[in-house]
Amino acid sequence: MDAASSPSQAGVAVTDDWSSAFHAHNAQQCKQQLRRRAVLALALISEPLERQWNEIFLDLAWAAWLDVVRSARRAYQLPKAQRMYEKVLHEAHGAMGVSCFSVWRSGYAIPSNFSDSSLTLLLQRALPFVQESAERVAPFLEDHSSAMFSRVLRSSLSSSRLSYRSFASKPKCVMLNAARLDFDGRMDWKKVTDVTEFTSYDISATEEIVPRAQNMDIVMNKEFPIPGDIIRALPPSVKLIAEAGTGYNNIDLDACREKGIAICNVPEYTTEAMGDYAITLVMALSCSLAPQMKALAKGDRRYMQQCHLGHLDHFEIRGKTYGIIGGLGYIASNISKKALNLGMKVIVSDMPSTPLGMRDSGVEVVSFDDLLKQSDFISPMVPLNKHTKGLLNADCFDKMKPTAYVINTARGPIVDQEAIIDALRKKKIAGAALDVFGEGSAPPPPLPEDSPLYDVFDEFENVILTPHIGWQRVEARQRVVDGCGDNIAKFVRGEAMNIDMTTGLPIR
Repeated sequence: MDAASSPSQAGVAVTDDWSSAFHAHNAQQCKQQLRRRAVLALALISEPLERQWNEIFLDLAWAAWLDVVRSARRAYQLPKAQRMYEKVLHEAHGAMGVSCFSVWRSGYAIPSNFSDSSLTLLLQRALPFVQESAERVAPFLEDHSSAMFSRVLRSSLSSSRLSYRSFASKPKCVMLNAARLDFDGRMDWKKVTDVTEFTSYDISATEEIVPRAQNMDIVMNKEFPIPGDIIRALPPSVKLIAEAGTGYNNIDLDACREKGIAICNVPEYTTEAMGDYAITLVMALSCSLAPQMKALAKGDRRYMQQCHLGHLDHFEIRGKTYGIIGGLGYIASNISKKALNLGMKVIVSDMPSTPLGMRDSGVEVVSFDDLLKQSDFISPMVPLNKHTKGLLNADCFDKMKPTAYVINTARGPIVDQEAIIDALRKKKIAGAALDVFGEGSAPPPPLPEDSPLYDVFDEFENVILTPHIGWQRVEARQRVVDGCGDNIAKFVRGEAMNIDMTTGLPIR
């Protein structure tokens, strides 16, 4: 009996051991499942949260679901699950107006600068927005240093976004040189002040940028050069440089990439103003308006007395050819439209890879050389970079008609100054209208005091000089202020900016 009972007792012991192990395993699985559900709960209640949290929460939801599928040994369902989740994710991001960044693209890269304590603090900062779900989140928080938490949250933070941003209240924004836009006090800054705590300086020296950016989230700027050493010295709080204009060659992109600072610009604010000004200059040159006014200004009344312009140019622009270098951009396309409406023929050159021929818009894409040879008026409308500096050089002027006029309202160094002075002196071209001159900006430098071009009354009476006023019409300036406000509002909501920081090119 004793012998008979021994196996039974042993069996009970074995059963009890197995049962205990099973229940312990089950309890552990339940605890893990509870933790996963807590993550999902935290993710799925993101709808009422501030929008800058949504990207991270949606990433958390995917990572949690991925972990559930794997732990349940249902890996065969993973492709289907991913497709389903991708669909939901894209719809959610689309509804919220934010870019789609997800952890499956990040390769679970873990940056070393995010410690467990930092991650805990980050999550705690989110909790005021999710107080009603504290009970569901609590079990997860108790084990905040779990491998899953670190992996998921770190991978979310290190996804393809350049910088993580969260603002408990309005972000702080500093404008470095407001007088560049608001020199007459007529600008309304409401769109900026509505979304930021706004501090504005009329003018800033380079050495004042870093001190004035302390504790700021956003630096706003109009054409002011911000070199790499300044950007690298900016405080960690700075997440965005908002360029109040089209060109952003004044900002060191490499340094911004290193610091994780995004850049945005306002590419279309001056489209109308620049289009109007380019056509204004075409008309002024076509009727020798500048030489007539200069003659009167120096007391020469011969044109008034003889009632004709003598040797001065005076012709209709209908049928004339307007050549626009880089003529498929925003501003150039608007100039083309205005010129076509006036009966001009418009030819443009673009990248070498751009197919030649007529476009539906009515412009014809031609080679750069053909544009130089055929045009009566030539405008470079390209950004200033290492490829376009000195684009219009002595060789180019040799190819132009002697009756051609050059109009530069883009960036001064695109036209070789010495070459255009030589071309004007040797009558290789008929004249020029120059709104921009040397390198630099905010404001761009004027012509050097010793420049021969200042002799507009005698040697260069066929030259119009203006101080970079093409963009300065009051409507354009207000448009760029409002555009900056719109960009900053998008940034605060977590939306992608319009400059691709990987390539440095605008996103269109």
